[in-house]
Amino acid sequence: AILSGTMLEQTLFNTIFLGVVAAVGYAVVQSALGRYAEIPTISEAAYTQVR
Repeated sequence: AILSGTMLEQTLFNTIFLGVVAAVGYAVVQSALGRYAEIPTISEAAYTQVR
């Protein structure tokens, strides 16, 4: 089954998930404060798409 991964896989996926949740939370708070949420790689990629 897909969900029965090894401990290493579960740790990796949990770390990625928590990183995404933290980045979204940071962006929401910064937006609520009226500031630009500068997240290095993501901000650069988004800026090049909008340019």
